[in-house]
Amino acid sequence: MKRLLVVMIGLGLATAACNALRITSATATVPATQSPTDVPVLATPTHIPVDLSPAQRAAMSDLAQSLGVPVSEVNPVSTEAVTWPNGCMGVPRVGALCTQGQVPGYRLVLSAKGQQYEYHTNLDGSIIVPSEAMQVPGPAETAAIKQLATTLGISEADVKLVSGAPVEWPDSCLGVALDHVMCAQIVTPGYIIVLEAGDKQYEYHTNNDASVIMPATPAMDWKQEGGIAGVCQSITVYLSGEVYGMNCAAGGDGRMAVLTSAQRQQLYTWIDTLANTAVDLSDPKGAADAMTRTADLMSGGTMPPTDAQKHAIFDFGQALYRQLYH
Repeated sequence: MKRLLVVMIGLGLATAACNALRITSATATVPATQSPTDVPVLATPTHIPVDLSPAQRAAMSDLAQSLGVPVSEVNPVSTEAVTWPNGCMGVPRVGALCTQGQVPGYRLVLSAKGQQYEYHTNLDGSIIVPSEAMQVPGPAETAAIKQLATTLGISEADVKLVSGAPVEWPDSCLGVALDHVMCAQIVTPGYIIVLEAGDKQYEYHTNNDASVIMPATPAMDWKQEGGIAGVCQSITVYLSGEVYGMNCAAGGDGRMAVLTSAQRQQLYTWIDTLANTAVDLSDPKGAADAMTRTADLMSGGTMPPTDAQKHAIFDFGQALYRQLYH
């Protein structure tokens, strides 16, 4: 399949001023026939209070949109003042850059459709993050789950939503940088989504309606450039097994493919066992018609690669390029 992916991560999280907001909490009215000991610890209001804080309103609106229900069907359960350790509101996300410094805000518990959901916010609700333990797949998350499941050849039920948060990307590339790809400098609303399948986590970036979904956890880069013919070839392999190729000498011909099960298994074997690996099989500097040949493996193991493994990694990337441009 063909598809041009464009990107560069730009996640801006603003911290709010530390002005005190009044906290509202849900209370229950005990019927005359019911003793106080029968009242549940967390009571769910049957209506929306008129004196909600901006943070509560923002979280309720986000949950309603995620569940596809009216805001009137979302109720505040509890509100707790919290000082978060960073701009990610205490919710870690793979690949996300969090502004450093404490951020005053709230831990909110909401109820809808018989379930409870937790949100972390700053004081004015300009930043709202669903708790990692209570993620609710919205349309963008659902689309990303479907894409990952299809890529891995597994059931959508085997893909877990770790986190999903709205983002304003600084350009049309949705935060995924690719060689020789120019991005329109226009703010693009969307989402940063982290999924989990098996023992690995995968980051995706989307635009607002998820009509564009970009894999954003690179696993390997491969390049071959130079020579008398002006070769300009590159491959980016993502942890999900999605592959992006570029032949910039052919007018910027970008192509997309997916690893086979065997290829993905080979990639995961290297990633799980080898330390980060930089391969350089370039011709000596100054040589006539010199070619640059490199490959970088973003791995999490500890074993230093052997020379044979370095050659195998480079050959792996070269084989993928030839499959795309045969």
